[in-house]
Amino acid sequence: MSIKPIKFALAGCGRLALQVHIPLLRRLPGVELVAVADIQNEALDSARALAPNCVAFHTQTDMLDGVEADAVIIAVPTDLHAHMACEAFRRGKHVYLEKPIASNLAEAEQIIVAWKRAGVIAVPGFNYRFHPLVRELRRLLDNGRIGALLAARTTFSIAPPAPTCWRASRTRGGGALLDLATHHADLIRFIFRRDIAGAQSSVRSICNEDDCVTVQFHLQDNFIVQSFFSECGPELDSFEVFGEYGSLAFDRYFSEDVEYAAPGHGRARLQRLFNRMRSFAPRRHWLTKVGAPIHEPSYQASLSHFISAIRGNSSVEYDLMDGYKSIAAVAAAQESAACGRLIECDKTLVGL
Repeated sequence: MSIKPIKFALAGCGRLALQVHIPLLRRLPGVELVAVADIQNEALDSARALAPNCVAFHTQTDMLDGVEADAVIIAVPTDLHAHMACEAFRRGKHVYLEKPIASNLAEAEQIIVAWKRAGVIAVPGFNYRFHPLVRELRRLLDNGRIGALLAARTTFSIAPPAPTCWRASRTRGGGALLDLATHHADLIRFIFRRDIAGAQSSVRSICNEDDCVTVQFHLQDNFIVQSFFSECGPELDSFEVFGEYGSLAFDRYFSEDVEYAAPGHGRARLQRLFNRMRSFAPRRHWLTKVGAPIHEPSYQASLSHFISAIRGNSSVEYDLMDGYKSIAAVAAAQESAACGRLIECDKTLVGL
């Protein structure tokens, strides 16, 4: 007995859609990409070249009027997320909403209200939750590999976007806090199984608006994570956790495994040296890392999780409330940068 395919519509045909979403939807079983929408003809032409059987539209409204779809992937600039997500919810569509879910807390609240009213499956694009290194770090911490946790630090840095790109504008949803810190704010909650209680930060503009940020995330039990986010530097995406029995670390761009370092001074040096020497040996995933983002394993895992939840084969591991809490942490960090003090973010969750 054949299973009826889930019909997808895709709003936004930018780089992520062309390199990740469309290839995945064409490859995954039991799904069908029926339509794409983008205001730019060039983007639509590129999408049609990858998926010639789908119908192209210039707006999401026309797309949802013109085809029957079960689910919508929204991959447009962040300042458009609230309007387009709420429209999809009003039409009863399941929604995969790229992160961050909104430009600010007020828009995020609108999305949450519309989603809860619609009663559909909706998840943010927090694909890194499914990355093998993230899952392994979480498992090791759960198993007490380094004992009581002392502190942690994270870095997420990318090359600067073009000044004409929407990512270069804070009002359009760019800037290091919205574009990068939302990922790590969610991963911090996921890895450490704690909510973020507050944030203290400083923000600078180097190449584009608000593209260099340092944040101290204060978790619920006074555990502190120090983070650096940059859209004007080298490519790094790393986590390092310090405990009483050593440290655990990885860099998503370069690491094959989560690296353990013993607490002893001499042993730690030897282990780090050994790990660096191992890094020069050919490894099975090198070509995958070079071929990112399309070969980034977490994208397929994240979308497959969404599809499985729509079919009722599994429950969702996370939903838009996780996206809201990430925005709440970023909003606290943004306020802190303006006033220069620690801002609690639990107050922003009142009423939801």
